[in-house]
Amino acid sequence: LYRFNITANLTRHTIMFGFQTDDSSDEYYLDTVSVTNVLTPGTELLTNPGFESSSSSATGWSVWCSGSCGSDAIGIRTDSKCFSGNCVEAECSTNNIETLAQS
Repeated sequence: LYRFNITANLTRHTIMFGFQTDDSSDEYYLDTVSVTNVLTPGTELLTNPGFESSSSSATGWSVWCSGSCGSDAIGIRTDSKCFSGNCVEAECSTNNIETLAQS
C-alpha cells in the first residue's frame, strides 16, 4: 500500500503508471487510485478510480504497451489478488513497458 501527496501547479495533468515486464511472466496489480482537489477533498477527479466500473478493460483509462503484448496486456482482475473489488493486472511474458494513464 502506497500513498503520495503531490501538489499540482497546472490545471490539466496526466497520471501514468508504468509496468516493466520481462520474460519471467511478472504480474503487477494496481487497485484504488485517487486524485482529489485539496480545496474540495471529497471530490474525486478520476473516472473509475477503483476500476469497479470495468469488466475486461480499464474503463476511463488509456492503455499503451510497447512490443508484442498489445493493449490487452493490461486487464481487469476480480479475485483475491485485488485489494478490494476489481483491480488492474499488467502481465506480459516478453520484455515490454505497459502504461496505464488518465488525464
